[in-house]
Amino acid sequence: YLKAGAQGYVRAWYLLGLLRKSGKDGKPDFPGALDAFKRGAEAGAPDSMVEWGLLVEEGKGADKNPVEANRLYQRAAELGNGRALYFLGVNAEQGIGTDRNPVAAAAWYGRSAEAGSTDGQLAYGIYLLNGFRIKADQAGAIPWLKKAAEKGAGRASYLLGEASEFGKGTKKDMNEAVRWYLESARRGYGD
Repeated sequence: YLKAGAQGYVRAWYLLGLLRKSGKDGKPDFPGALDAFKRGAEAGAPDSMVEWGLLVEEGKGADKNPVEANRLYQRAAELGNGRALYFLGVNAEQGIGTDRNPVAAAAWYGRSAEAGSTDGQLAYGIYLLNGFRIKADQAGAIPWLKKAAEKGAGRASYLLGEASEFGKGTKKDMNEAVRWYLESARRGYGD
């Protein structure tokens, strides 16, 4: 990976970072991972920017700095990275490295969902379903939850089961509810 990265294969830095992050024999090399992700990010790789941000946010291999993590997520988000958009939403929702702002969180989650992030689709669907400081749009939540469920998000399947059982954003349909609940259980999600 070092040779490939040095020869301009930018994704090699990301892959090397993931290897170092997972570690050899279960022992992560966070400083080594951070170095690889930095090199990838400096070469313009948004996935490396996100991973660098995660390490900095958690203080692994570097001093903990959620503000810097958000800057890295922002750079990756500007390149259309759905995971970066999702993490900006999480941090806006929870006030990590920025002011707590549920309205901004919903906007980040919406952009993440549109970029194809499963986590973003689930989070945006939940925001729309429940109206967390935004106007609830239960019918608008259903397509996002279905997209997340189709990608294996068990919680999305569960929420679709509830929506079908109680008629939230869709018609009441116990057969459909049971189908979604079973899918949720199959995915390992249970309440």
